[in-house]
Amino acid sequence: MWQTHGRSEVNFEQRLELDEYYYRNWSLWLDTTLLIRTIKQIINKDEGAI
Repeated sequence: MWQTHGRSEVNFEQRLELDEYYYRNWSLWLDTTLLIRTIKQIINKDEGAI
């Protein structure tokens, strides 16, 4: 989840929190939203995704 929420701008502690959130709240809808965000970042060539 942290890959679509800041990636290199997120520190390690925040990464753990985001991963825990994903683990505790997993759903098909959450995966769908993350997939859409990923596609948007690829299309927009988001610098945070490098």
